[in-house]
Amino acid sequence: VKLIEMGMIEDAHNEACRAREFVIEIISALRGDVAPELVASVKAYFLHVHKYLRLADLKRDLASARQAVELLDSYRETWLQLGDQKAVAG
Repeated sequence: VKLIEMGMIEDAHNEACRAREFVIEIISALRGDVAPELVASVKAYFLHVHKYLRLADLKRDLASARQAVELLDSYRETWLQLGDQKAVAG
């Protein structure tokens, strides 16, 4: 987001490509034979993130970049909360 705002388009493109690679890596690591409904849901979530990253890159769209970051932050926060709950319960 900041790179797009600063007009550093090549750097923004490179970072968006890296982010999409990470998202694809997550998607490819999902195993459909374990909890298929959950896996399908998580896969759809990350495909949605990938779509926003692609739009942000191709159109230099700040709104799409922000949406991708918001989705990833939300996912991260969920896992942090689950970790905290497990620590308290454990």
